[in-house]
Amino acid sequence: MVNQGGGQELQMRFQELIDTLGIHQEEQRVDWETYIQQRLYVAGKIGNFRTQTEISFSLRSDDDYGSEGFVLPQTHWQALNESVNAGEPWKENDVAYGGRGARQPWPGKLKWEGGDTFLRMEPSAFKMHDPEKNQPKDRTEEGYEERAYGDFTKSSPQEHYKVLSTK
Repeated sequence: MVNQGGGQELQMRFQELIDTLGIHQEEQRVDWETYIQQRLYVAGKIGNFRTQTEISFSLRSDDDYGSEGFVLPQTHWQALNESVNAGEPWKENDVAYGGRGARQPWPGKLKWEGGDTFLRMEPSAFKMHDPEKNQPKDRTEEGYEERAYGDFTKSSPQEHYKVLSTK
């Protein structure tokens, strides 16, 4: 059963609470400025936006990574997938940091997007695998007994580093 007179009593208690908090409002403002704002949010303190921006995580620049001479060889399964036109290129997302431009994880944006750093084997260069039949060549076929790979070509990882799915 609902107490019909309880609504007025509850309203009176809320009003008392509001009045009490209002009396202490100036004290709360002083406490905020003294104990919180001055200790955490002024320049050079951990709560300050600029300080947080300067100390937050960022990916390094391409020079910082030290990835000169970096090459990434194509894996066997990637080569086989490419021979049957499977997979899709991996898209590495840019990370913007503190006005310093777009960055990416190691080896860096330039090596991933612009460099000829991905060593891939054209399907026509397979010597032990028949990409048309999608099976190993017969031992009697030319090239099988050489046990050698074809030549690698250099390309951009952004274009040719393929994974099974990015979805």
